[in-house]
Amino acid sequence: MKNEAPSADSTNLSGLGIAAAEERAYVALLRRDGATSAELAAALDIASAAAAKLLDALQAKGFATHSPDTVRRYFAVPPDIAVEALIERRQSELRYARASIAHLRDIASDRARRRSDDRLIEVLGPEASLSAIPQMIKSARHEILALERLPLIVSPTGAFEEAHDDSFARGIKSRSVTDSNLLRVPGMLEPLRREVMAGEEKRVFPSLPIKLILVDRRVGLVPLSLDSASGSSLLVQSSALLNALYELFDMFWRLARPYRFDEAGRLRIGSDSAGDAGSERARLLSLLSSGLNDKTIEQELDISSRTFTRRVTTLMKDLGASTRFHAGWLAAKCDDAAGRES
Repeated sequence: MKNEAPSADSTNLSGLGIAAAEERAYVALLRRDGATSAELAAALDIASAAAAKLLDALQAKGFATHSPDTVRRYFAVPPDIAVEALIERRQSELRYARASIAHLRDIASDRARRRSDDRLIEVLGPEASLSAIPQMIKSARHEILALERLPLIVSPTGAFEEAHDDSFARGIKSRSVTDSNLLRVPGMLEPLRREVMAGEEKRVFPSLPIKLILVDRRVGLVPLSLDSASGSSLLVQSSALLNALYELFDMFWRLARPYRFDEAGRLRIGSDSAGDAGSERARLLSLLSSGLNDKTIEQELDISSRTFTRRVTTLMKDLGASTRFHAGWLAAKCDDAAGRES
């Protein structure tokens, strides 16, 4: 009897909610009208209890009946009746489900209108924060804004870099304000240089009090810890708080100074001024005004510590500045004036 078992590919009733095992049992019944549970079990090479369970399922779905005998014999309901009845039942269920769409849509709309504030602001744990950042970047359609400062959040899988590369390839506009302390980290200028070369607009600010990422004026992420590279974050969706975060970014963007890299790959901060934009004096002014430390400026100018000190002293004397900060402020003022004249 095992040789008579039907092929699993003979029919396909799964779309009607008939399991593959039930379908095989139904086909076996069609070939053995009046078979007992034991005979069906032998034909399908399964346990008697499993055969009895399949027969009960077929009866419940209208695919089989049985005799009143003590040892029941089972008969397959003709397919044109059983299958058509099941199709009609399924179509009726689908029509009922389709009729429910309008009601369900009303419920969803009402829920959206009454959406509570806790859905607009959500605290994400460390792992969820790491996952959210590349997802936000990849979802961007217009613009990505960021305030970046130490400690850096680094993805161990390279997901951040992949997401940024994808956004650059899609032409997404990107602007960021960099904390000057970040420029002092050894090896940090190279990734920043790559981002600028890819088209990102960058400015530098002496000390940022917060890190954040904003996407398309619809969602923002604020890391809550400034002491750890991994930690919880605040996910903010369209709301008055998100608008405030955009205002905060715009404020730092206006106060920050643009930076870029010249053809030789050297860091340039501030707008080009007329006359001596390429001179060492102009570069020293722009670097001083950015808040960089002495060692970083010396490396960028490729000069010794003694030469640096001498040039700063001369510059302060020429500008009439009492402190280095004052010299940087005067440099920024002259730079802004030159930008307005141009």
